Amino acid sequence: ITGYRVTNRVVAKIRKIGDVGVTIEAVATAGGDLTRVDSVSFTIDDPTPFNAQARELAVADAQAKAEQLAVASGVTLGQPTFISLSSPFVAPAFDMRGMGVAAMAESQAAPPPISPGETEVRASVQVVYAIK
Repeated sequence: ITGYRVTNRVVAKIRKIGDVGVTIEAVATAGGDLTRVDSVSFTIDDPTPFNAQARELAVADAQAKAEQLAVASGVTLGQPTFISLSSPFVAPAFDMRGMGVAAMAESQAAPPPISPGETEVRASVQVVYAIK
């Protein structure tokens, strides 16, 4: 055996956006040239109320579209007979894959800038209505 390779993965949750760049810089300094940051991602601690709102809006949108189609077709919209929900969560990520963090930190005088953005919560419903 001529050598070993060890990989260790650490996930850190940082709640203050202003601390992210400083934390990355500290990791780079402590870990050296072989340190890698796979990605920085943003999430919502408790998405429950946002998911509920997205579902309500999706159902209202589906009903409005169904009513428009019913009027255009000359039929009356009945009760829903089938409802299906899909709620993909889309979180934006600041991708730093493959970058040597120590080299990145050395090339910049300040910590890497991390800008806050938006996190999108989506809900998609399929509703089948009876028609009269």
